[in-house]
Amino acid sequence: MAKQSKPKQIKLSTKEIELLLSNIAACNLDSSAKEILSGLINSNGWLIQQLQEGKLNINKLKRLFACVSEPNNKKNWKAKANKIPSDNKGHGRTHSDKYTGAEEIELKHDDISAGDNCPVEDCTGRLYNVTPGVVINIEGSPIASAKKYIIEKLRCALCGELFIAPTSSAVNHDKKYSESFCAMLMINKYFMAVPLYRQSTLQDMLGVPLSASTQWDIISSYEPLLQVVYQSLLKCAANGKGFYIDDTSSKILEVTRRQTKFAT
Repeated sequence: MAKQSKPKQIKLSTKEIELLLSNIAACNLDSSAKEILSGLINSNGWLIQQLQEGKLNINKLKRLFACVSEPNNKKNWKAKANKIPSDNKGHGRTHSDKYTGAEEIELKHDDISAGDNCPVEDCTGRLYNVTPGVVINIEGSPIASAKKYIIEKLRCALCGELFIAPTSSAVNHDKKYSESFCAMLMINKYFMAVPLYRQSTLQDMLGVPLSASTQWDIISSYEPLLQVVYQSLLKCAANGKGFYIDDTSSKILEVTRRQTKFAT
């Protein structure tokens, strides 16, 4: 379909509209064509009246002309399969701008860019940039590191359709903190004896903010899994032989005496 130019405005009075409808009814067109033409004229008049009375806005007009995205979006365009959920729960209270130490990775569209024609069929609008989506993934390493994915978003200036750049499987939209990161928190806290508030201070210095309360929430969320491991270890210990252990290289004299006594 060739690109259409802006339609010419034709203003008609009520009497002129009535006369036009009468001429259409009296012409030799078939009944279906007369019905379509009369319907278009009446619809146009109704729209003008509703707009003048303030009963229509942009959103209502979009719904009226079916220019709004469907919930399941059945349009045949490959980027729609990569749409990011609008409700990303569990991503913490810290704003993404605070992650100054995160590695930023920009994800852009492969086939379209700002200024291009809208890919939606029969739409003559042009795309423009909107605020990109941000997904932050934090993984465990010698120190916590973060990756900030800047996901390009383009919106059509005419139909309002939103196009989001596709993301790879490496981007986790639902889980911000990985299992490896939680393991590092536990090692620092319970093996290295580093208090949570000290880890929070260190993370702020490194540009990956992580409050003490957030650390505790992450650790406690794994309690059901740790309970299973604990019960398994408890069962193994109950079925094993007694043993003594100390965190120093010195001998436990009392145990040594007992062993000597039993040996004799």
